[in-house]
Amino acid sequence: MILNQEESWRSRYEETMMFTTDNLAAAKRNNKWGFVNRNGKEICAFKYDSVLPFLTGSALVKIGNLWGIIDTKGKELVPIYYDQVFYFSQGLAKVVKNGKTGFVNKKGTVVIPLIYDDAPSFSSFTTSARIGDKAGHINTKGKEVIPFVYQDSLPFFDTLAGVKQNNLWGFIDKNNNAVIPFEYEEVENFFAKTAKAMKNGKWGLINQENHLLIPFEYDDVTTFCNGFASAMKNDKWELIDENGHEICDFKYDLIEDFTEQKDFSMVLLNDQWGFINAQGEEIIAPQYDDARDFSNGFAAVCREDLWGFVDTNGNNIIPLQYDDVDDFTEQGFAIGLIDDTPYVLFKNGESMTLDDFKTANENMSELFQTE
Repeated sequence: MILNQEESWRSRYEETMMFTTDNLAAAKRNNKWGFVNRNGKEICAFKYDSVLPFLTGSALVKIGNLWGIIDTKGKELVPIYYDQVFYFSQGLAKVVKNGKTGFVNKKGTVVIPLIYDDAPSFSSFTTSARIGDKAGHINTKGKEVIPFVYQDSLPFFDTLAGVKQNNLWGFIDKNNNAVIPFEYEEVENFFAKTAKAMKNGKWGLINQENHLLIPFEYDDVTTFCNGFASAMKNDKWELIDENGHEICDFKYDLIEDFTEQKDFSMVLLNDQWGFINAQGEEIIAPQYDDARDFSNGFAAVCREDLWGFVDTNGNNIIPLQYDDVDDFTEQGFAIGLIDDTPYVLFKNGESMTLDDFKTANENMSELFQTE
């Protein structure tokens, strides 16, 4: 957030990173990394050659070529011993040593031995795994729940998992029953009850009953999100609605997901961003170096490193003169920054410094308290 003042402790370090939800930030001193809380207190020794930030209570740390995991008090949960480590999921962290994969708990104890050639982190109580040229599924106890009889496998999503047999992919349920026949050259996991599948080198979309939602005629496709999917031919993208209708031409280099209100999508053409509506019409032609989704009726847009706002009709409401901006709030204002001075921006295009706004609106000052 723009309103958060930069903590003075940061000046003591060569480099610092942003705070995560665990309220800890990585910092670098004498070419070694450690972590600092919001009061500037160091929670561990600065001895790491590389770190990845705290997520849900743990951070990944590296000394030399070996990795481990620490908790928010700086205690090593997983010893610095492994060639690779991953964040905890379902109470287990994936670890790799000498090309073999296994899983450890938060005491650092190996609970699933390092015998697998590949196994994704657990996203549920099971995951896919491979030993040699055979693949199946295991649970969080390391028990085999789908036999290792397939050429390859994907984790379960939406009750189904993709598996490969005789060089073709299909989908099984959790009882190892074939639900979708082995007829596809490639597949991806189901998401929101749709999955990408390939036939004759072209991608389409199927549902869990193996009904074709988007025909096999595209170089790439995305699954539906907020009522729309994207499809690509010859490196250009278009949009397809839930009825399979193409709603714009193949002209864009990238199309972002529609907003939850299904009203606007960001599009990229020749390194310039614009916006289209649900009918595929350009409401704002691609013309900005950077942009963000609409929020409360306005979208932040950037040209030559300066930010402003446009409305849903494409009108430039807030001029592009700010070094950074926060999105408009439900209360009807946004914050912009010029040099070190924050400004309050209003929907009518007017603005005032934050200090002036606080003075005029003492009853709203709590909205702008710094952390």
